[in-house]
Amino acid sequence: MVQTITAETLESGPGVGYRLAWKLRGGTPVKNRYERTRDLRVPLRDGTVVMADLYRPGGARRRPTLLVRTPYGRSKGGLEFAYYAARGYTVLVTASRGTDGSEGVFEPMIHEADDGHDVVEWMREQPWFDGRFVTYGTSYLAFTQFALAENDYPEWKGMIAAIGPHDFGEIMHGRGAFDLLNFHGWSDLMSHRNNSSSSIFAETLAMFRSLARGKEMLATTPLEKSSTAQMRALAPWFADWVTHRDLSDPYWASYSHTSVLERIERPVLLNGAWNDLFAKQTLTQWRVLQARGVDLEVHMTRGGHAEPAAALLNLDFANRSLDWLDALLDGTPDRVVSIGHRVAIGGTKRQTVLESWPPAAAPRELCGAHGGRLRHEPAEPDGQWTTLVYDTADPTPSYGGNIMGMGAGYVNNGKLEARGDVVVYTSAPLAEDVLVAGVPRVALTVEASSGFDVFVRLCDVHKKSINVCDEITRFPEGGEHSIDLELDGTVHLFKRGHRIRLLIAAGAFPRFDLNPALLPIDRAPGSTTARLTLAISDSSVKLTLPERNSG
Repeated sequence: MVQTITAETLESGPGVGYRLAWKLRGGTPVKNRYERTRDLRVPLRDGTVVMADLYRPGGARRRPTLLVRTPYGRSKGGLEFAYYAARGYTVLVTASRGTDGSEGVFEPMIHEADDGHDVVEWMREQPWFDGRFVTYGTSYLAFTQFALAENDYPEWKGMIAAIGPHDFGEIMHGRGAFDLLNFHGWSDLMSHRNNSSSSIFAETLAMFRSLARGKEMLATTPLEKSSTAQMRALAPWFADWVTHRDLSDPYWASYSHTSVLERIERPVLLNGAWNDLFAKQTLTQWRVLQARGVDLEVHMTRGGHAEPAAALLNLDFANRSLDWLDALLDGTPDRVVSIGHRVAIGGTKRQTVLESWPPAAAPRELCGAHGGRLRHEPAEPDGQWTTLVYDTADPTPSYGGNIMGMGAGYVNNGKLEARGDVVVYTSAPLAEDVLVAGVPRVALTVEASSGFDVFVRLCDVHKKSINVCDEITRFPEGGEHSIDLELDGTVHLFKRGHRIRLLIAAGAFPRFDLNPALLPIDRAPGSTTARLTLAISDSSVKLTLPERNSG
């Protein structure tokens, strides 16, 4: 039986608490009061009803609407949504089906295009709608915007999308290796989605706990049985994600909205982060939209997946979003892109403005040599190989990088590099600053005793070895293979006196799953020993860095 819920006005704001929080975080002056109405009922085409909250600015004049669609609960972004409402914008927040009082079953991603269309059709008929809307949100909330773009609406004036993907299948399986820790942790988090807490800090803590539970479970449990009882009941999709490894499978069609990047015409404001698990897709969005001449502004921070959401509470990006919205909707679109594409420079506390992605750069090549050296001149083939032995009973662990929880981002890789199953190639101290901006590439030849993975990480070495960017690729069969691998994009300054290091391993667990050629998914790590011998031709190793003038 469906519970009947009556819409009610819960609050008139902003109250003293919100005003104080905004002031402490550098908020702009409040322009107006607003009313929040909770539990509006929005019907979908199949009869399902989803719940919505509406923030309406005071006064008789109708205002443009920010449309937010979320599976995380309508109240969890209340401080953020109210910020826009108190500055003249109507905000409509709808809960995905199967979440926060909405009817139906939550099945991640697959209903968002159709459900979003139905929400827009309903919104068009509401007396408070002034005929203009801009979509807004981070992470999954950004994905719902790309899903909505499968259709077009003349009333849709712009998109504000932060740290969000357009293709979940590609993120999970596009490397060959399954992005295990992130999506196990997220599924565990979503299995608790109907908990009552409305605090974004409690939600962030819950995410960290989910990832910690995941690390513990994945270390001792076969992958096919790694769902908790709660996950099996409330996040059954995870088991499907593990077994559907072929992205050409029709199963993944509703998870991908890559094609909309070729059709989006409206202005877009993107916010990404170098250590976000979706960073590569943010950069793809930047590259494709800009090449097509879309009005676009991009910000890339130095943080990970949690930091941009927290930054919204610090109001840096929210204030820029307000300026962008005001410029977009008051009839002066030339102001929309006036501040350029601003990106954080890794290794510093500075930002720079880039004209495009990838930016113009000259290749700087560093070549491997026996003894773990990286040199500016190529080595003659000398038949020297460096060998590592990878053991599923003690798999090479993952440290930092593009994960969602604690320990994400830039970390000291010293413990990782000290392992016997990790090979490093290191340059001499740099005689001058080297600014890398773009997509580093690594080429190497390996010979493997069975199916294998190759994990490659670029590091900045000065007292500590700090990761810059990385990538993994998978091969189902052994033998000799020549590999040409693009790492994640970066903008990073290697300072004079620092050294450039290339770290190579045969895995990064549990960030990525173990290669099934070594350990079938019905076996637990540590339950059996399966060893892989991976030999690297030292003279074949070549690191190509896109270098820009560091002045």
